[in-house]
Amino acid sequence: NDSVILAAAAGGAHQVVQNTGAQTVAIYPQSGQAIDSLGTNNPYLLPAGAARDFWGSSTTTWFSK
Repeated sequence: NDSVILAAAAGGAHQVVQNTGAQTVAIYPQSGQAIDSLGTNNPYLLPAGAARDFWGSSTTTWFSK
């Protein structure tokens, strides 16, 4: 599986991840941070062919939509 690490979260920060590969991509937050309610340091799994926006809501949390 492939993986990427988001930049450090910050209020108002925005990143887009697009998976053009054939396998699911694990998207990790920076160490000590979280994505959605997945828990600290846990990945968001992005299916093949999908894209996702990540928005920083604080210095420790990303939310996706």
